[in-house]
Amino acid sequence: MRREQSDREFSEREQAIARQEQELTDLRARVAAFPKELEAAVAREGKQLVDKVQSDAKFRLELLQKEFEGERNVFEAKIASLESLVKDQAARVASLGEQVEKSYVQVQAIAVKAVEGSAAKSVVVQAGQAKQE
Repeated sequence: MRREQSDREFSEREQAIARQEQELTDLRARVAAFPKELEAAVAREGKQLVDKVQSDAKFRLELLQKEFEGERNVFEAKIASLESLVKDQAARVASLGEQVEKSYVQVQAIAVKAVEGSAAKSVVVQAGQAKQE
């Protein structure tokens, strides 16, 4: 019995040693492959980081472009409004210029009539004085 028990213990030890040797072999293989796995993981994470930064930059660029377009539209609307105002004021200035010209002509006509009336009155007064003499 003792022999059987010794054989069994020996067999269990051999199996344990075989498992440990297999585990050691597996661990050595993992250690040997680790630099490549690490390099691949670093490359993968680096690519993901570059993609994220590029995506963020693209988003910010698009946002800035939209803001610029919005501001440009506002400024273009202001320019159009001011151009319209300038056009309206130029038309008003031209209209007021015409009114001034018409008023000037009317003032001249009134002045001519006043001078003619004064001259006619003076002729009448002179004629009246000549008759009295």
